Amino acid sequence: LSQKSRLDLEWWVNEVHQFNGRRIRQPVDIYIQTDASLMGWGAHCANKQAAGRWSSLERGQHINVLELMAAFLALQSFVKDVTNVHVQISLDNATAVSYINKLGGTHSPALTELSI
Repeated sequence: LSQKSRLDLEWWVNEVHQFNGRRIRQPVDIYIQTDASLMGWGAHCANKQAAGRWSSLERGQHINVLELMAAFLALQSFVKDVTNVHVQISLDNATAVSYINKLGGTHSPALTELSI
């Protein structure tokens, strides 16, 4: 195992007692689904929907950027003024999901800017 893996395992061995019987991941309070195309975006949350069409300038962006923009617009639409909740957002674009989960990346400055 790598040194980093060993350190991670050591942390779990030393700290797992604090989590015994408790959830590590909190239950989801708000679940949002989004999708984007080259024409526009849409999002669904509970019984609410939000959608829009891209401007001619936005239409020129790569689909990965549009998918992240759709996620951002969905968050603005449904949880802009909400605090202290666990939001799960579902996207169908693996690159966009990766940039969100890793809080950025190295290949696309535009995606990194949107994901942070």
